[in-house]
Amino acid sequence: METSTEALSYSLDALRVKALFYNKKAMVYVEGPEDINFWDPYFDRDVFEIESVNGCQNLQPYIEKLENGEKSFIVACDADYDTFKGKSTTSPLVVHTYGHSIENTMYCPHNLSEVVRKLSKSSTDTTTVIEDWYQKFTHSAHPLLLREITKLTYKPHADKPVVFGDTCANYCNTTAPCYELDDARIKKFCDDNERFYPNEELERVETEIQKDGRDERFLIKGHFLTDGVRRFINFLSKNAHPTGSKSNISSNELYALCVHCSNCRIKDCEENKYIIMLVTNAIIH
Repeated sequence: METSTEALSYSLDALRVKALFYNKKAMVYVEGPEDINFWDPYFDRDVFEIESVNGCQNLQPYIEKLENGEKSFIVACDADYDTFKGKSTTSPLVVHTYGHSIENTMYCPHNLSEVVRKLSKSSTDTTTVIEDWYQKFTHSAHPLLLREITKLTYKPHADKPVVFGDTCANYCNTTAPCYELDDARIKKFCDDNERFYPNEELERVETEIQKDGRDERFLIKGHFLTDGVRRFINFLSKNAHPTGSKSNISSNELYALCVHCSNCRIKDCEENKYIIMLVTNAIIH
């Protein structure tokens, strides 16, 4: 039985008038509190009120209402692996990220280079260094990406091991440099769990990734990517600092520095243009 709070949250009548309480035209619902700041620059706050529903699973009823023809609000969410799971939304009022999650957009090399400048008190442009690290990181993570997607698409409800966790610690070098993935540890994980991932399924996913066309840094799970980025930015900031002062920012601090992409000097950003296109389309509907 629904509680009164749940009934209010999911009632169409309640949803249709909720924006009026804020004196706004419409509500925008996002997954969690951290998503509010990310989506904020894309919506005019004089017109829209952004609210967290505290979890991806709680957002699904809102998406279903939009898919059934409701037009009184907007949902802004992570794309996750829906493309690979054959899930697509038909409502233009469902706006999603270019990559797997907000982190994949926030932690672009140009944005991160500006973070390194601030942390290291240096004017050094580290964009190319970060791009090189990303290339190596994603190359090493590729076998894990195949298995993460396969886990979700092949017998998705079966009990399978975690692939991309919230950190990359299980796959990182146990000795320096701690920001690089250890190919031997990744191979051991793949070998130990071979029974869960048939070769024909891995080959199918490989083909789908190639057809997708996005750089693989956009496909790696956001929290996993964040941990790798944080490790590397701490290392890079220390090396770029004139006195070699140690930097040890947390994931929350990295988020705060990158969330609005305001550090980025690239105006013609593909991910940003993609989100603006979807938001604009949602607004006119």
